[in-house]
Amino acid sequence: MAVFGYFYTVLPVFQNQKLQEDNARLELESARERKLLSELRDRQFAVQKKIAELDAALTHARGRALVSDERASLSEERERAARYTALLAENRERDALGSARNAANDLASEIRHLDTARRTILVSQFGMAVAFRRVRQQDEFIEILYRSGREKDGEDLVKAATFFLSPTKILADAVEDISQPPGRILDAYLAELKGAVAGEKPISCVVPNAPELQISYSQKDAQIAALSAIDANNEIEKQRLTVEKSNARLIVTKKDIDTLAASFERERRFSLSQEFREKFLNADRQCGMLLDHAVKRIADQLGPKDTAR
Repeated sequence: MAVFGYFYTVLPVFQNQKLQEDNARLELESARERKLLSELRDRQFAVQKKIAELDAALTHARGRALVSDERASLSEERERAARYTALLAENRERDALGSARNAANDLASEIRHLDTARRTILVSQFGMAVAFRRVRQQDEFIEILYRSGREKDGEDLVKAATFFLSPTKILADAVEDISQPPGRILDAYLAELKGAVAGEKPISCVVPNAPELQISYSQKDAQIAALSAIDANNEIEKQRLTVEKSNARLIVTKKDIDTLAASFERERRFSLSQEFREKFLNADRQCGMLLDHAVKRIADQLGPKDTAR
């Protein structure tokens, strides 16, 4: 009975109390669990929010990285384009410089050829002008000089001396001749020619002393008649002796003697004229050589320059 009472009175109370305690404990544990769950949910929300923020930041970072990559790529493209442009500009500049150098060389070559042609023409025209002046002077000089054979007093020797060659005057006259149109030389080359001619030292030719020669000529000419008569008599005597060796006789009249003397006189007078002409002609040739040397010096100075560069 006691056991029965224990099972049906004490034990149920005890079990009920135990259940209440367990229930209270479970309630506490449940409250803690709910609180923990709430905290976990809050933490989960915070974590998710953080993840969302990180995702947004990552997306933004990726966007910025993409923009940065695009900017870097664009910058690289720009750098490549700049290098290509610089290289292209350098090539164009090099080609332009090469073309400019070639054009400058061609122009310089044309200028040298033009200068050579102009200098060749200058020297040629100057040489011809000198030659024309020389021929004109020599014609007048020779015409007067050969007239002296008809003058017994040698007066034309003095006249011939006044027409004697003056190289300095001929050079100056030649410059003046080619300075006139048509075919006038360019001022720059003409100035160079004038400078070269002015730079020549005065050419001093040995001119025969005409008054002394005239006196000598007159003295020798005055002796020609007497000497020619002697020559005629000597020749007749020579012929007479030759004829007598053949046992013959030479008959000579005064007319024969006069004719022979006149022949010797013409020969002597011609020889005398030639003797004095040669004095002038030799001096003229020597002076002409000095003129030729001066023309050559001027031509060498003004002629085409060496273009082998």
